[in-house]
Amino acid sequence: MSDDEPHPRWIDRVVGVAGALGMNRVRVRWKLVRWANARRASARRREQAIEHVKYEHAVCPQCHAVNARDEAVCTRCGAAMHSRPRELLGRLGFGRISSTIALAIVIFACYVRTALAGHDWLNMTSATLAAHGANLPRGFADDEWWRYLTSTLLHVGMWHIAFNLLALAVVGPRVERAYGALGMPLVFVVTGVVASIASQVTGLSGTAAGASGALMGLMGAIAADGHRSGTTIGRAERNAMLRWAAYTMLVGFAIGADNRAHLGGFLAGIAIGVAIPRDVQARRAGRIAINTLGAIASIAIVAAAVLVMTPPRDTAVAGTTEDMLKDVISCRISNSMDGKDGGACARIDVLRARCTGRVPGFLADGAPRDQCTMLLQIDAAGASGD
Repeated sequence: MSDDEPHPRWIDRVVGVAGALGMNRVRVRWKLVRWANARRASARRREQAIEHVKYEHAVCPQCHAVNARDEAVCTRCGAAMHSRPRELLGRLGFGRISSTIALAIVIFACYVRTALAGHDWLNMTSATLAAHGANLPRGFADDEWWRYLTSTLLHVGMWHIAFNLLALAVVGPRVERAYGALGMPLVFVVTGVVASIASQVTGLSGTAAGASGALMGLMGAIAADGHRSGTTIGRAERNAMLRWAAYTMLVGFAIGADNRAHLGGFLAGIAIGVAIPRDVQARRAGRIAINTLGAIASIAIVAAAVLVMTPPRDTAVAGTTEDMLKDVISCRISNSMDGKDGGACARIDVLRARCTGRVPGFLADGAPRDQCTMLLQIDAAGASGD
């Protein structure tokens, strides 16, 4: 209610009672008028929302231009118009969940899965990550190509996933605006896989996990697209993404993160931003191509999440660990029988040297951390006579 509108009579009555009780009449009246104004404004917003739902014209989901109800595509940008029921749901606030939110939910679910498997919510061991799909050095699990994508859904600790989810919340919607709802998962998958491959072929020495490479790819795509647009808004987005990318690289150097994956993903994103213009969504053929490939990428993300939730038992990690246990047993039997150390003991000596000589937190020559932990435990048990 505005100042020129009459106040409800009940306000004067309440103010009179408050004054009789010794309260400040002016303050009580001011608070009651403000509350009444807020109530009336809320009622007006509800009336406008109802009128908005009844609005007979269609609004383009891409450029928000007003179109006639019978238009199948937007007369301004050519995007497909939504059906009447879907548009009404959107006006009522029941629109679709963005692909950014859906991806964040998947990433968090994978973190919960590994936390439960490793019995630690703050830090994940290399063994847990390797068992659930982390990227591994060359020559160790080359046939398990799915690790290039599953590793982008895993994180090594609470701080790691928190930073990446924050970055996803910042850059994800920008990619959706540029390339559509299905374009975002497409760019995420392509750049994430490229980042994983770049990390592995340039000398990855341990387990690698995290969405940072893919997120750098999203940043690179928006930076390149903003630069080529030549507009003020485009240049602002380019500069913002470059700052985020620089910050990610600096943090990577500070904490020893895999900057090779960061750089590989960023360069892949730049290539996508240069190759695919923002206005591809305005052309029917380009929109169909982006949506089709994006749907395939979304299915790949779901499949990768399933592999994280239920990792195959016949992975390289499980098989190598089983072989090492057989070698340990064979060597123990050989020693107990005063026999000569055979190939089993030689292999254990090599593995022991790798484990004890490795840098903490990393792996040497592709030796999985779970093997090192198991070997050291067996050594301790043997020394104590257990």
